[in-house]
Amino acid sequence: MSAPAKAWMGLDVGATKLLGVVVSADGAVQARLTTATDRDDGPAAVIDRCTAVAEALRESAGPVAGIGVGFAGLVDHASGRVRSSIMLPSWSDVALADELAGRLDVPCRVENDATAAGYGELCALGKPAGLHLVVLTVGTGIGGAIVIDGELYRGASGTSAELGNMTIERDGPECWCGGRGCLNTLASGSAIAARAAELYGDGKARSVEELARLADAGDVPAREAIEGGARALGVGIANVINVFNPNRVALSGGVTALGAPWLDAVRAEARRRAFAESVAAATIDLCRDGADAGAVGAACLARDFGPSGGGGA
Repeated sequence: MSAPAKAWMGLDVGATKLLGVVVSADGAVQARLTTATDRDDGPAAVIDRCTAVAEALRESAGPVAGIGVGFAGLVDHASGRVRSSIMLPSWSDVALADELAGRLDVPCRVENDATAAGYGELCALGKPAGLHLVVLTVGTGIGGAIVIDGELYRGASGTSAELGNMTIERDGPECWCGGRGCLNTLASGSAIAARAAELYGDGKARSVEELARLADAGDVPAREAIEGGARALGVGIANVINVFNPNRVALSGGVTALGAPWLDAVRAEARRRAFAESVAAATIDLCRDGADAGAVGAACLARDFGPSGGGGA
């Protein structure tokens, strides 16, 4: 009889990128693989890609005891079903945990992607008792996770911390959620790219990495788009600090690739707007596992709480 696997897999299914990792029992990343989500192809094709990434990781890293998935949408973590998503089209009541468990013959847990990132950061910090933590995933859109007294806070319906949908500018741009002036529309990667295209006047889509290079070279529209997104995120973080009074606000997602100037501008705006006593108690920094936080957190949720349908956090 073969020894039981002592590794877990995490998949982070975002609107743009699908990231898979294999982690050891202590959460250290042993292998990773990234591909495009190609979300417009619909659920069946995205699930095929999740399966392909998982199979490739098992081939390179060996068997795993379980798989955790962080998905960019509203998720019933108890059943592992995706209720809906404003970021990925056509996902409505999709039994993602059951589908992947059946295909891969391994227990599967499905969570919201930002919740997974929040748990990943909690684990990376060593799960300190009494920690008050807010995590924002800043990518194509913006998600959030809240930890209160060292425990994930899920809310009454399990859909807490949709921080990207808080209103920052009452009459601002229309959001995917149907609201206006949400943090999504002002501070996400999509928002920064849209603002840059407006400033350039050419309608061209530019990645945050390209905009960072242009800004570093002194390009004014790129710099203005990045600074505007950073200030908007700082406003959102100030609101979060005033409401939750956390010890730590941690940021993950593709927009964090904008680097130190962006992070410094986020911090400055948050500190300018939040209550002095509250912001003095809060560290604002990047997640310890960086862009891997969601995938690592998904793996750790599967490790610590077992598959969806089996109870847990």
